[in-house]
Amino acid sequence: MKNTGRLDPEKDLFEFDFEVKKVIFTDPKTKFAVLKAKLVRLPEDLNIPREMDVKGTVPVAYVKDVFRGKGRVETHDVYGRYIRLSGVPEVILPQVEGALVEFIARRVKGVGKRKAERIVKGLGLDCISKIDRDHTVLFSCGFKEKEARHIQEELTFHKKFEELVHFLQSIQIEADMASDIYRELRQGSIHKIRTNPYIVAKIGKLNFLDADRIARALRFLPNFRPRYRSAILYYLDHHLAYYGDICVKRKQLVDDFVSGAFLSRHGSYLEHPEADPVVIEELIDELITEGTIVAAQSKSGETYLYTPGYYYIEENIIRGLDKLMNTPIPPFCTTKEIDRFLDRYEKAYFPLAKAQRQAVYMALENRLSILTGGPGTGKTATTNAIVNCIKEIKKNASIQLLAPTGKAAKRLGEMTGRQAMTIHRGLGLRGFGSDDEVNTLDHDFVIVDEFSMTDAYLFNLLINHVGDRTRLILIGDYHQLPSVGPGLILRDLIRSGKIPVTELTEIFRQAKQSQLVINAHKMKKGITTKDPGGLTFDPQKGDSYFVERKNPIRIQNDIIESMRRFMKKGYRLEDFLILSPMHNGILGTVELNRRIQREFNPPNGRFDIEKKDGTYLRVGDRVIQTENNYELEVFNGEIGTITDIYLETSRGREELVCEVEFPDIDHPVVYREKDFDELELAYCISIHKSQGSEAPVVIMPIHETQSSMLDRVLIYTGYTRTKEVHIFIGSEELLNRSLRKVNTHNRQSLIEEKIRAVL
Repeated sequence: MKNTGRLDPEKDLFEFDFEVKKVIFTDPKTKFAVLKAKLVRLPEDLNIPREMDVKGTVPVAYVKDVFRGKGRVETHDVYGRYIRLSGVPEVILPQVEGALVEFIARRVKGVGKRKAERIVKGLGLDCISKIDRDHTVLFSCGFKEKEARHIQEELTFHKKFEELVHFLQSIQIEADMASDIYRELRQGSIHKIRTNPYIVAKIGKLNFLDADRIARALRFLPNFRPRYRSAILYYLDHHLAYYGDICVKRKQLVDDFVSGAFLSRHGSYLEHPEADPVVIEELIDELITEGTIVAAQSKSGETYLYTPGYYYIEENIIRGLDKLMNTPIPPFCTTKEIDRFLDRYEKAYFPLAKAQRQAVYMALENRLSILTGGPGTGKTATTNAIVNCIKEIKKNASIQLLAPTGKAAKRLGEMTGRQAMTIHRGLGLRGFGSDDEVNTLDHDFVIVDEFSMTDAYLFNLLINHVGDRTRLILIGDYHQLPSVGPGLILRDLIRSGKIPVTELTEIFRQAKQSQLVINAHKMKKGITTKDPGGLTFDPQKGDSYFVERKNPIRIQNDIIESMRRFMKKGYRLEDFLILSPMHNGILGTVELNRRIQREFNPPNGRFDIEKKDGTYLRVGDRVIQTENNYELEVFNGEIGTITDIYLETSRGREELVCEVEFPDIDHPVVYREKDFDELELAYCISIHKSQGSEAPVVIMPIHETQSSMLDRVLIYTGYTRTKEVHIFIGSEELLNRSLRKVNTHNRQSLIEEKIRAVL
């Protein structure tokens, strides 16, 4: 008697064999595949269709391939039921000569049916296992060394990849690492890892943390010398990525290792023995000698350590500044010409403040100058005055307007009435290190807005690709968050005292009526709601609100409700920007994006893009680009809207295609499946990512779960993204505590010191 119904396909793992009928999608990097399959063997008591889609890790898959794997049934809102693989399925090799010939011809590029027949006839039905053991058996079939090794690699790839996955799983390491590791180490991967796990630390996106977990699982001692070497390199990378440091003090690094402070926070071992300082110093010297890291001394005699790339960037910034500031060029105009312009301009429009007038002279009379100031101090009016002065004095003068992000460029263009673009597009960037292809900005003036967002890498390219006759004007608020990438360039330029700077501090009468402007300047000084003359959130003024809430679920619900209320007043979904200081948690960007999408852009029966993290992208979604894509010419932090998702057939293979419109690109950008992971939902973004953006309505949750992240600069930066209405929802006490918390956001570099020495 059959036990019908005992196996639940949506809960229980079951073993099944399947034949590939169509390859719908494969990711060459991760080996994730979507296959249309015929289920040729199933448990007797399993009642599911005999043809279903199968999704999971499949290193190589061709039509007619047969696999044995384990999985369970899952359901997609649009595509319906499919089988999700657990682990890597095993290839079932054909046991009939003709089928085996076809299998080999499919699998090995350059080996057609005739060569495959030679292999099968010469070595028999177990030819693949013989080739796996020794590639030289192919010599008897007429193949030479190079081709024999190629055939062995191709035929055994799936098996070796599967073995690597099982090896990683056996030591409780995620199988997701297998693709990057195998692509780099190829055959012998397992032996190489067992010898020194830290060889994986620089493979793909893997790092010391991944290698350390493998080493611990393989029972390597925590004082294994290659471990310290790998950790030193990770220390530099970590300070670049997490703290924004261009360099670190050698003494600080040694102290952090000797005390165990660094590895106790970042290592995988439970025990953290103090490192021998002699060993750490020796390893640093070895890395310096071989050029893997670079050492430089400060004026005080302190030794700093760099990655080679950022040492070059810092040195090149100084060379670029030296050339720009110390190469004389003819004056653009006379002081009297500026005098006459300002007289006419103020009569026609409005009087400028003393500092605004100074800024116009500064910008036109210097090769490099900086305009800084907070909200309501007239940076926009001053920028317009500078642009108008240039064009009135010389009608044919060339002006290039730039900003770090698409949104900031669009805003700069709107406020000046001239075309603006991102720094990346202005320079024509094609990728890290592609210096030969960078455009020279050969204009009379280059004006860069929101310059506080510009990191060392981008400023290096900018300063070294300014034309021989060009004047460079940098505009930004140095009280905002520093750039996402390493460096504090705006601060270092200002603090050097060698670059002409005009700071606007006067708040204009019209701006004095705005809670947004007045509160922003109070936040900058650390003034709270409890201080005399403190922050105000008067609902009668209608521009700044505080809703007191303690429960995070209630805060999430109130965000949705606030959006609905303002939509009834005529605001659209694209008019909102939700800001959070963190990604995880119920009030993090990930969960808030899911909630907002569910409420305002639910499944509509059209194609959805399912991402590996379980999120979906659909037509109408606001999305953000999360890394520079030089092929598509879309850059990290740019925000757009998905306008279409459709299936496209190429060479017999169906592929999902997604079109995204960005504000400063005059055509839809076409994303293919390999690029989907670079897009994330952007109804809610991090405060760091919001720099350069503005929105009519900005909503910020503020809850104790975020307290470790919040500080004065973060609050100020998020608050100043607002054009019309700002809403805090959460704890007023935490807001005040955060405004008292001063994180100086100091970043280690020698740029300021080197500027003083050279200029």
